Amino acid sequence: MEPVIAWFRRDLRVDDNPMLEAARSARRPVRHVFVRDPRLLRGPRAAHVECAVDALREQLAAAGEWLEVLRGRGEEEVLRHAHDVGAVAVHATEDLTPFARRRDGRVGVPDLFTKGQRMIKSGVRTGLLVGLIAAVAAGAAAQAGGDEKIVFVCEHGAAKSVIATAYFNKLAAERGLPDRATYRGANPQAELSVSALKGLREDGLAVPGAKPSPITPGDVTRATHIFAIGCSLPAHASASGKAESWDDVPEDQGYAAQRDAIKKHVERLLDQLQKR
Repeated sequence: MEPVIAWFRRDLRVDDNPMLEAARSARRPVRHVFVRDPRLLRGPRAAHVECAVDALREQLAAAGEWLEVLRGRGEEEVLRHAHDVGAVAVHATEDLTPFARRRDGRVGVPDLFTKGQRMIKSGVRTGLLVGLIAAVAAGAAAQAGGDEKIVFVCEHGAAKSVIATAYFNKLAAERGLPDRATYRGANPQAELSVSALKGLREDGLAVPGAKPSPITPGDVTRATHIFAIGCSLPAHASASGKAESWDDVPEDQGYAAQRDAIKKHVERLLDQLQKR
């Protein structure tokens, strides 16, 4: 079932949080998200917020839930994350400061509301913004600053290509690059790797929600770069003139070894893209 996102911003409570209650009332899986936005986390306030985030993480963990901490501009990272996990809605407590109005406008919330979507009020000063991502999912990556023209492929589309995608998208955003990546499998398995997802969460990266899928002729047509990570590509991809191989990523040394090898490749790739 497609999830909804609970985007924690100013109100970092679990108990008596109208935004979180609304997200849970959707009767869908809830992805709890906080974004470390460098425009906001400055000076003495940063330490206070970090303590509050740690407390929020502990409260959620006590209930068997997980807080996903993203890094970058909030409006870009939340929209990108919603696209990656296939979310149908984003819930966030309304913030009426000028900065917040501009930020939420970039997510597209006001435009969605004018098209018949709803703003749920709770109390005098607190509202709930519900931006229905399904309406913009096809263009989410473009709105966030790029589209998925980098394709990482591993044998099962469940671990190495997922790690590469998560790190590429994070580091590209931090460098201000528009490029974005996606993951595919030469012979995809049914579900994503549990150990890869656990490792990404522990690293503080956004965890994708889409299941492994094969690399299609459409993927090849849209791609500018295709990287085979320890696998053989199907003919339509290998003959495209866009493919390269990363054959030095270890198969059986655990998440950390794979991540470290993949991250080195990703950083070299980003260095090349930055020189364009």
